Amino acid sequence: MIDEFLKEINKVIPLIKNNVIVDKIKEIKKSETILLNCLEYYQRTTLGLVMIVKNQEDLVSDVLKTAKSFNLDSYVVVDTGSSDKTVENLLELNFVRTEYLHWEENYGLMRNRAAEFSSMDWVLTLDSDEVFLTEPLDLKVLVSVLYIVLEKPFAINFEQHYNKSSKYGIPDRIYSRKTENFVGLVHEELRNKETKEAVMSIDTRIQIINKGSETKQVIKFDKEERYENLLFQMIEIEPDNPRWVAFLSNRAIEALIINGQYEKLICKHLFITNKYSKRIGNLKIHKYTKMLLEKYISYLILWKNYDKANELLKVGLLLYPNNMAFIFFKGMIQIESVKDLSKTYLIRDLKKYIESDKQTLCDSSYRDTSSLELIIAELNELAGKKKVAKKIITEINDDNLKYFWDQWNDNL
Repeated sequence: MIDEFLKEINKVIPLIKNNVIVDKIKEIKKSETILLNCLEYYQRTTLGLVMIVKNQEDLVSDVLKTAKSFNLDSYVVVDTGSSDKTVENLLELNFVRTEYLHWEENYGLMRNRAAEFSSMDWVLTLDSDEVFLTEPLDLKVLVSVLYIVLEKPFAINFEQHYNKSSKYGIPDRIYSRKTENFVGLVHEELRNKETKEAVMSIDTRIQIINKGSETKQVIKFDKEERYENLLFQMIEIEPDNPRWVAFLSNRAIEALIINGQYEKLICKHLFITNKYSKRIGNLKIHKYTKMLLEKYISYLILWKNYDKANELLKVGLLLYPNNMAFIFFKGMIQIESVKDLSKTYLIRDLKKYIESDKQTLCDSSYRDTSSLELIIAELNELAGKKKVAKKIITEINDDNLKYFWDQWNDNL
């Protein structure tokens, strides 16, 4: 039995991102006594799925059939008012218990109420549009080894991937039903029931795909506007919690920018003085610092404030040297700097000729002004005025000049 259990432990180790925790698990593998304790906990603890659903007739059956491969002890699905064939599809799955709740626009509250239908020690919470990408494994083994190693409250998060996006979220997806619950109207946070503090979250490489990020799903459930309004409410309810600002969508940020509120809000959660500073000592270090830095630097680049963006990037790369967003932003600013420098030189050098008499230029050069127009087209290309550049190029008849254009723009 121990040998089989060890094999299962070896399967989950590569899924844990924290190297310190991985090393601790490798150490307990050397102790038969601790291994037996871990196996005993595995045999007596329970893990069950709790899912909230509404009008997901096309997805819910596949989501549940996939989840069934992860060694769960129960499957509870709570319908919140479906008007399609969702419930009918659920009742066809003999391993699923279907319950019912009236929907309230409060995701944390609804998750907690749904969990009351479960008697399990641990809960796997999946959205009704989330499908596992990771190959099937025994999730209870993962819970058991972490329970023995950590000896304090924890939750396990998954990589939540989205349709047509290189980014992924890390929502908590496994938690202790007895000691933890969700707080928040949306993008809810797991907190300890006694201390009311956020629970330690263990990063894993377990992957799920959120099919609700597909355009038709976003439109169907009006997600953008609903989530935006709920996050704004959370900012009012917990004004000192950076989580709600960190999860603002681009659409919500644009609304705040228009009202002149965004920079003040983000600086409040990023800097000790509540004002922009390039000093690393003035930066507030917390769970959401990296996310807020990414959003603020993106905001500065959008408004072409490259000096401030560069200053913050230096701080960001010191704290998070492997962060791809910061590396991307740095490259992006360097490219824009090269473009700006090129535009400056082009405008300076071409000004004299642009203002000259075109006929005189033609008479002294034995050619028309197409070559200068080519440079002007490239200048517009650098400035992002692609339609203007294309119009100029279509009016050039010289094949040699068009060859230069194709070379510059990799059209060959």
